[in-house]
Amino acid sequence: MDTSKRYIKMCEKAKELNYSPSGSDGNWYYYPEEDIVKCRNSYEGDFGDVWLPRQDQLQEMVRVATISIQQFEEEYSMDVWHTQYRTYEKEPDCEFVATSMEQLWLAFVMKEKYNNTWNGKNWKRNKST
Repeated sequence: MDTSKRYIKMCEKAKELNYSPSGSDGNWYYYPEEDIVKCRNSYEGDFGDVWLPRQDQLQEMVRVATISIQQFEEEYSMDVWHTQYRTYEKEPDCEFVATSMEQLWLAFVMKEKYNNTWNGKNWKRNKST
């Protein structure tokens, strides 16, 4: 499970996903008041706490949970990367290279569901072509 500062920031800025999942065990949260990450079976925090979705939860959001990691890497990761790369051609100081599968899946979810890409600081809506 990715608990890096980068993934926390990506999740915090993904307002579309900032909710507490119901009915699943082992949810991860970042508690900014304490600057810690905890795994909980039920939500016990404040409104400002950040849910850190696991890879399986992200996969469920786009209903491709049955796809293998190899298929995802071959079919989807390059598409996510190319979309991110095109974004950064305009903003060369921002470079996105996923360092975990959670980061890659979050980028995929945000691209597929919300047409957003990560610019290193925030999610930006892509302009329609």
